Amino acid sequence: MLLKKSDDEWWFIEKISFQEPYQLVVFKNKVALNDYLMAKYDVSWDQSTARPLIFENDRLIEGFRLNPETTKKEKEQEPV
Repeated sequence: MLLKKSDDEWWFIEKISFQEPYQLVVFKNKVALNDYLMAKYDVSWDQSTARPLIFENDRLIEGFRLNPETTKKEKEQEPV
């Protein structure tokens, strides 16, 4: 769940697993939230997988971008 606390503060409430409590993570903007989520979920572990997308309602989240580390690894693995 994403809540706008103020113009420069967004609250992201997440439940990672049944054993863990809900947690609140505070971000300055949606780009910071995007980077947090992509660092967590845009990983491949050397497997071919689809890249995640982050939507807010029916649109890509403002400031969406892929995880640069995963993109860098993919480019390094491309055949020459």
